[in-house]
Amino acid sequence: MTRPLTAGAGPEESPEESSGQSPEKSAGQSTAGSPEEIPEEIRTVERLRGLREQVTTQMGGPEAVSALHAAGRRTAREHIAGLVDPGSFLEIGTFATFVDKVTAPDPGPYGGGIVGGHATLDGRPVTVAVDDGSVAAPARRSTGKAARLYQMALQQHRPYIEIAHGDAVPDLAARPGKTGTQSARTFGAEPAFPYLLERQRAIPVVSMVLGDTSGASSFSAGLCDLLIQLEGTRLSLARSGADGKAAADGETAADGKTAADGKTAASGEVDAVVASPDEAYALARRFLSYLPSYAGGPLPVTDAPDAESYDDQIARLVPARRSRAYDMKAVIRRICDEGSFLELKPSYARNIITGLGRLAGIPVGVLANAPMRMAGGLTPECCLKAVSFVCLCDGFGIPLLVLQDTPGFLVSAQAERDRAIVRVMTLLQAMSLITVPTVSVVIRKAFGLAFVILDGNRAVDLSLAWPGAEIGFMDPPVAANVLFEPQIKQLPEQERAAFLAAKAAELGVGFEPYGVAANLTIDEIVEPGATRSVVASYLRTSLAERPPRTAPSPLASWPRWY
Repeated sequence: MTRPLTAGAGPEESPEESSGQSPEKSAGQSTAGSPEEIPEEIRTVERLRGLREQVTTQMGGPEAVSALHAAGRRTAREHIAGLVDPGSFLEIGTFATFVDKVTAPDPGPYGGGIVGGHATLDGRPVTVAVDDGSVAAPARRSTGKAARLYQMALQQHRPYIEIAHGDAVPDLAARPGKTGTQSARTFGAEPAFPYLLERQRAIPVVSMVLGDTSGASSFSAGLCDLLIQLEGTRLSLARSGADGKAAADGETAADGKTAADGKTAASGEVDAVVASPDEAYALARRFLSYLPSYAGGPLPVTDAPDAESYDDQIARLVPARRSRAYDMKAVIRRICDEGSFLELKPSYARNIITGLGRLAGIPVGVLANAPMRMAGGLTPECCLKAVSFVCLCDGFGIPLLVLQDTPGFLVSAQAERDRAIVRVMTLLQAMSLITVPTVSVVIRKAFGLAFVILDGNRAVDLSLAWPGAEIGFMDPPVAANVLFEPQIKQLPEQERAAFLAAKAAELGVGFEPYGVAANLTIDEIVEPGATRSVVASYLRTSLAERPPRTAPSPLASWPRWY
């Protein structure tokens, strides 16, 4: 709260009484409260208050703010007010700017193109940085300010949130007077975004794209843990200029165009697309509710709903005939606490599901095949999506639940063009390096290398299967066709189908879970209705017994996307 500033003595006596002077003044005397009698410290504070009021209310100027509102957009301060807990925002860098305010002929607005500081989100301390869209375009963005805010978040173990909405030029030009030299910072003299490039998932980073964004404003979108984009906005590396070629960050768009609406979601760059800024704020809060405030920190475990009761309905969701599709998300919702599952990247590689949920109050990452799409077969895009998600979970110590129902990897010429071998092996490596408690459950089928990989290359903590599951080196009909190809060729055409079916049935017997459980390829066969209670019990015990993490996860420094 701001205290009133007054010149003179305390409240018990008037200035006249304290000085012993009569209230009447001679004509030659100055009156009380004149500028000559106001202490310098009061004038200094009054100046600060005036400047702060100007910066926080006018921002880039009344016309710029009105233009934002006319376009249906919010100011940076309005975004912060909508995101954080009321009254919790403490601004940092209010008077930061691009050049020296004293020596520069055109110093530009205060704030450095970013409004940021510390606040709380559902009671949890966070740090926020928001592009100031009221600054005249093309906006410049103080990477030094963003770096300072991130550094403070890192030191204080706070999640870091950026809201991007502008075509921003990085603050890489010469900055006279910053450190007393004539050219303290020139283009290329310092590395770009070292604060994010070197972060190793030490704290959660959320990026929200709530307006057309390119250049420096788009960089953090490629380095964050959660990327949210507002419908109808553009997210691109470069912004086309008036001639269709000039770009905001010095790069050139190949065809003079920018990324089309929705393309980033379909390409897997974006984790979620929202219809409004308010939906983006809520999604950021929900995402962070599953993560610790810093890597190695305590998981935000909530009050545990009942996880011990037997679910006699879950088995009804999965048809016995494996050729029939079903909704794996319905199975996930039965296993996780009610209403807790949050899917990530739902529009990309839809034959695999990634998301966060809770199991008996414990945050858990869910990686599952989707039989509704390509029968749950895995593609190079699925590997890319899975690796990104596994790195997120392992980096922040979130236990992983893998639900398998897949015929294996889908082989095609297109898959090879999409670097199938590299991406499959990268997923195998990621699953082999997992350090968090991991439970794998084969729901109905799991064949070949896909089973080996999703089972963590035998590195998962607990490998389970439902009693009707099939597990083997290859789908039985495919395996029969491969193994008995010479015999099939020698048979008359009309006998081949029956012979193939008989051999597939023989192989299928060996693929029952009891066969693979005999040699401990899986650890246990579990009743469908007991899946939730068994997994919850294991995770509860495992987390209680594991020592605190003292070193970053081996997956913490892996790229968000590759």
